[in-house]
Amino acid sequence: MNPSLDVLADNLRIAQVSLPVPLAVENIAATFAWPEDTIAEPDFLTELVERTGVRLVLDVANLYASAAARGSEIVDPEFTRLTEAVRSAQALGRSAPPVTGA
Repeated sequence: MNPSLDVLADNLRIAQVSLPVPLAVENIAATFAWPEDTIAEPDFLTELVERTGVRLVLDVANLYASAAARGSEIVDPEFTRLTEAVRSAQALGRSAPPVTGA
């Protein structure tokens, strides 16, 4: 079990009961890796969705920042498991590098 995931899921369930509309949460930008990280971001978000039924606002700039901080793949194939939960995606604050050689 992951204690931070447990707390977040409990808090989201409380919010879901209190709100008259479906709830969506945005992935955060982790600008550094915690030494006690025990779960990959796709696994964390998948578990959160499975436990609570919450939907996701997927922030691509946050995915980039988190991947850069952890030294992991920017486009993690594991995120494909979350396709059904994503209600919105945004890519603010970062522009794509120019395409060269075309």
